[in-house]
Amino acid sequence: MSAGGVPAIALRGVGKRFGHQQALAGIDLAVERGTFVGVVGESGCGKTTLLRLIAGLEPASAGTVEVDGERVAGPREGIGFVFQSPVLLRWRTALENVLLPAQVAGRCVGPAARRRAIALLERAGIGAAAGKLPRELSGGMQSRVALARALLLEPAILLLDEPFAALDALTRERLALALLDLWGDSGLTALFVTHDIGEAAFLADRVVLLAPDPGRLHREFAVPLPRPRTPAMRYEAGYIALCRAIRLAMAEVESGARSEVAR
Repeated sequence: MSAGGVPAIALRGVGKRFGHQQALAGIDLAVERGTFVGVVGESGCGKTTLLRLIAGLEPASAGTVEVDGERVAGPREGIGFVFQSPVLLRWRTALENVLLPAQVAGRCVGPAARRRAIALLERAGIGAAAGKLPRELSGGMQSRVALARALLLEPAILLLDEPFAALDALTRERLALALLDLWGDSGLTALFVTHDIGEAAFLADRVVLLAPDPGRLHREFAVPLPRPRTPAMRYEAGYIALCRAIRLAMAEVESGARSEVAR
């Protein structure tokens, strides 16, 4: 928890409407400082909207969204966001793309910023690609650049919206390990949206399952795996049982949705 017992992220009775569509309703969620929370659920259940509310990119229609005890009223410093697409500027090298947040924030990009950017690329496993343009990078390498960029300004909170969704399974596993390495000693609070149950269970301390129509919190699952995580843990009984429990809960949601439609 944050100082004084205040969660890093707190949502209380949060709802979001887009015109006549109710995207989220009655979301109550607290995320403790330094923890990693996975968010899963079928398409259209409001996972991305949830991240955008926390980042201040969208206002809540009901309830309150707080970061470190302060109500979110718009975009704020201290939050890094990794989108579904790397969104790299094609005319800038990998290093220059990582340095972009400092320039957008009006900060001087001096030697210290460049050293941090290079160190982040090295931690992400692509230090040798610092001088390459996006077209010279694979999809996995571009995702690593986007992750390093989100960490440049040392945010307290990292929001990740399916950043590995377009990648093959092996690359996703490698990037999951790179992400954990970058997160592990940073003190960051992370909220990771994914459709991949196994990915969420491997990365997170806790997995939150959202149900749709409107998006709402259906169940939460504690992850029994110790840290640091290793690839071998994906074959342990606790991990397999957790993935099964989450999938069964998702099946309950899907079955309930079909029953509603049939009425």
